[in-house]
Amino acid sequence: MNASAEGGETVRPRIVIVGSGVSGLALASMLTEANADTLVLEQVMPPGRDRGFAGIVSAGDLYALGKSLDNARALPVTAIAEARLATSDIGPDRISPVWSAVEHADLLRVIGRRLSDAGVALMPGATVTEFLWKQGCVAGVRCGESGLELHAELVILADESDPRLAEQVGLRPDWLPTELMHVAKVRYPLPVTVVRERFTAAGDGCRVVVFRHAASWGSPGYGIVLPGSESITVVVAMLLEDEMATARHIREYLDEVLACPVIRRLTSESIEEGFFTEVVPIGVLN
Repeated sequence: MNASAEGGETVRPRIVIVGSGVSGLALASMLTEANADTLVLEQVMPPGRDRGFAGIVSAGDLYALGKSLDNARALPVTAIAEARLATSDIGPDRISPVWSAVEHADLLRVIGRRLSDAGVALMPGATVTEFLWKQGCVAGVRCGESGLELHAELVILADESDPRLAEQVGLRPDWLPTELMHVAKVRYPLPVTVVRERFTAAGDGCRVVVFRHAASWGSPGYGIVLPGSESITVVVAMLLEDEMATARHIREYLDEVLACPVIRRLTSESIEEGFFTEVVPIGVLN
């Protein structure tokens, strides 16, 4: 809070983070150690996206967050197994790095609760419509139809913010098709007891299953099957350039993968609950 010219107090967060996805909340978590006055706004979910998808959090990610995942219903990942879709079998386990498998919504819930306890203001329902400018620099944001103005010394755009905001300040990346891949994710709800049984590894850990598999039309693709606290997530990826050259869609490749006996065994006794696709830079699969 800062004193205004009239002697009252006005809300003026020193740092405004637009986008309350994992990266925005992780940054806010780090800023608590710097004693920064931080406000986190907006959570824009692309159409069709479901926050129940499972993903992997590394030890480095946890270090950045500064906390453990004790309350996030995370599953310890201790092994990686490669599935051979053409021969319907899964290879032997390999020891994995220090990972945890956690569902997106659980991760956001745990981080958000810790930030609230640390005094960080979270407003995921606030919609930022434009930037405030002062002497040619961004000096805050304006929210929604109410026109609420929030001034700041620094405004940061994070994931799950409206991508049109970045275009307002010329931050639209010019990726080439050769630098991008198309990713598809599908979620199958299952009890955690079933998930653990199908993905059990040595000790008390779980495995993730990875694969490389050529589509019926010849394009190479690959993917990963991830355990979650209440689900299994199948993720596949293909180079965008290959998709464009063959006039095929990532959903067609996903359907071929889901029809393979290995994947059918892992997802049996469940039905597809959520489906989502996105185009990302090469190498960003999880």
